[in-house]
Amino acid sequence: MNPKSNSTARSAGGSFLNRMSIRAKLLSLVGVLLATVATIGVNGYLTISNLAAGLEVVSVNDISAQKNMDLADMMHDGLRAVAFRSVIAAQRNALDEKKASAEELTEFTTNIN
Repeated sequence: MNPKSNSTARSAGGSFLNRMSIRAKLLSLVGVLLATVATIGVNGYLTISNLAAGLEVVSVNDISAQKNMDLADMMHDGLRAVAFRSVIAAQRNALDEKKASAEELTEFTTNIN
């Protein structure tokens, strides 16, 4: 078979891409690439919007919860310090330290309630 006749047969009844001009092929490629970039851009925008909405929920709800947990932790540490101070005051039999520990305990219980 003659190579020229084979290529002629392909171009006459060949695939769609073989029948397109180079200009048409390049324009098609540019169109596909623009569509791909637009899809990626829309996807990125939607993702950022979802992240911003999630961050707003976290900042409104979770930050106040974190603040309350931190305050409770500080109160817990303060109560442990009062209990430790009371034990030391009892071992030393120091009345002024016992009285100060009782006042601190009263202060912490009013802050907790």
